[in-house]
Amino acid sequence: MVLSELLGSPVVQGGDRVGRVADLRFVLDAAPDTSDDMRGPMPEARLYGLLVSPRTPGSFLGYERSGVTKP
Repeated sequence: MVLSELLGSPVVQGGDRVGRVADLRFVLDAAPDTSDDMRGPMPEARLYGLLVSPRTPGSFLGYERSGVTKP
């Protein structure tokens, strides 16, 4: 699955629609010890959570507030 396909997807909890996926948050697992080589393998990224917006996916930027023209 391509992660961008999740953006804008509806989120349902207990049968009620709570919003849409606005963003995805990841954490990097600890990198293996590579003291002899500074360019060791990249640490694994793990999905930590979803940012859910009750309105449009861009609403967390503040565009819904009157008089706001920039994030």
